[in-house]
Amino acid sequence: MRFHSWKLAIQFAALLAAGQALAQSALEIPQPGSTQSGISIVSGWHCEAGRVEVAFDGGERIAVAYGTTRADTRGPCGDDNNGFSLLWAYNLLGSGTHEVVAYADGVEFGRATFNVTDISDKDFLRDRSAEIRVGVFPDFEHDVVLKWQEANQNFIISDYLPSRDPYAVAGIWELYGGLSFDYIMTIYSFDYPEDPDVVGLVGLMSDLEADTFVYAGMLEGNLGVMLVDPEGGADFTGEFILRFTGEREGTAQLMECSPCPVPAGTLLQLVRVWPDEEALASGPANTGTPGVQGVSAAPKALVRRSALDAAYQKLKELLEK
Repeated sequence: MRFHSWKLAIQFAALLAAGQALAQSALEIPQPGSTQSGISIVSGWHCEAGRVEVAFDGGERIAVAYGTTRADTRGPCGDDNNGFSLLWAYNLLGSGTHEVVAYADGVEFGRATFNVTDISDKDFLRDRSAEIRVGVFPDFEHDVVLKWQEANQNFIISDYLPSRDPYAVAGIWELYGGLSFDYIMTIYSFDYPEDPDVVGLVGLMSDLEADTFVYAGMLEGNLGVMLVDPEGGADFTGEFILRFTGEREGTAQLMECSPCPVPAGTLLQLVRVWPDEEALASGPANTGTPGVQGVSAAPKALVRRSALDAAYQKLKELLEK
């Protein structure tokens, strides 16, 4: 009986020591469930270790640099020389799910399962270049430019610019002007390379009878133009001037039409139906149109280039007034 009690005490002490070690350490990168690519790091902190190592997918343990300054660990550790880091080419692991385990003096203190996306077939991608502008990130007022950087084997943020689309107009909007006019317009947005200050638009507008009209459009700031492709074979022509006054509202003025459901010049209310307030509040990443993955997926093929050019010319005329 006495032996059994000692055995329990030893097990309890071991569990307590393991719990204290976990409380005084952290594997921070990669995070569980994250996606890694290119050249990055494995990093974290540990309060008291002679040697820190990591192992990928059950392989050999790799010694990492330990003892770098981490001022944020002064609270739990009582000092700040607790950081560890390993520079690592994640593409060496290949695409798929992987696991990393961190050890301090041979004792595990952290583990994470993560995903890798490899575009170089476990090699070093050379002599490539690319740059893309990502709209309404990190907020509705800004865009960022991502540029491929060979040394990192990854994209880095190369510029931080005022947003070309501060109202994140991609979504579903209701246009209404009383009982005589009630339409739904789904707006898609896309890059317009000819003018970096302008966003291209495609609008699919449906009435209560389920008739659908395709509009080509352009947007700069809060001012937009949408018009039916005059060469697209539609039996309806129409032109709207859009003015966005917030993330959920604006106006649409019907300038020209044939036949006209309401008199030309009528000012209609523009109210966002989707994304709703909750989705908008959660951030720009949730403001895309259903079924559309990013701005480049806008159905530009639905409108002729001549219609986009006409919308661009109309927008510039309005901006000059």
